[in-house]
Amino acid sequence: KTEGELEAAPFWLGKGSLIFTIDQGKGTDLYQGVVDLQGNTLEACALRFFKYSEQIDTHLHLYLNKKDGYWQAAGILIQKMPTAGGQEMTESEEEIAEKWNEDKILLDSLTAAEMFDGGLTADDILFRLFHEHQVRVVKANEYYFGCRCSREKLLATLSSMKEDDINAMVEDGKITATCNFCGQVYSFDKGELLKH
Repeated sequence: KTEGELEAAPFWLGKGSLIFTIDQGKGTDLYQGVVDLQGNTLEACALRFFKYSEQIDTHLHLYLNKKDGYWQAAGILIQKMPTAGGQEMTESEEEIAEKWNEDKILLDSLTAAEMFDGGLTADDILFRLFHEHQVRVVKANEYYFGCRCSREKLLATLSSMKEDDINAMVEDGKITATCNFCGQVYSFDKGELLKH
C-alpha cells in the first residue's frame, strides 16, 4: 500500500462509529461517547470525537511503532479545560488562546522516538514538554491485556449447537475456532462436541 493509503482510516476501518467508554472513577457510572468514523486518520477521527461528543478543545497525537515483530501504540492529548467555577479570570481571552496555541506547538514537538523511548516515563515526557507550566499528573490506572476465552467455554458453546451445524463446520475431522480478541486457536474433534 502507498503511504497515503496507510494513513487513510476509512481504507482500513471502513464505515462505522468511534466509541469511547469513559470511566470517571469509583462511584460513577460508565458512559459512552459515539461519533461516526470520519477522517483520514485514526487521530483525526479521535479529534472529531472530542469536538462533537465531548465538546472540549483537544489536541492529540497517536503513534505506532513496530519493534521486534510486535506493534506498539501510544498517544498523548491535551485539553483546554474551562476555568474553575466561582473564580475570577485573571487572564484575558487572548492570553488564554495564546497559551493554548503554545501548548499545541509544544505537543507537536514530541516525536515518536521519544514516545517509544523505554527510558522515558510519562512524567518525564510531560516535564520535557510543559516544565514551564504547572503540570498536574493524576494517578495512573494500570491496564493489562487479558482475554476470558477458554477451551471449556468454547466447547460448551459449540456443543449446544445442532448436529447439522456442527457437521457444516467440520474440516478434516476437526472444528477449529480462533478467538477474535486474543488470537488463541482452539481445535475440537467432532466426537468430543457430540458427547459433551
